[in-house]
Amino acid sequence: MAIKVVGHEGPGAALGVGALLPELLHLPGIIHLVELQHSELDLLLLVLDLLGLGVGLLLPLLGSAAQPEHQVQRRLLLDVVVG
Repeated sequence: MAIKVVGHEGPGAALGVGALLPELLHLPGIIHLVELQHSELDLLLLVLDLLGLGVGLLLPLLGSAAQPEHQVQRRLLLDVVVG
């Protein structure tokens, strides 16, 4: 595994002015994509991961729907609240 250390020089870098700009221009050279085993992708999980969602958000969505406190029976021109 290769580790790349990014350093900075000069007074502008200490102030945060363009300290890493040259390194940002070379991002394709820094980023290495992991080759997936057997090229199998689970599209739903990749999309959820991309959006920052996880199982913690999915579980409440899979739960039962909330039950209304009162039921409404509709008749011709009259709504009656039962309950």
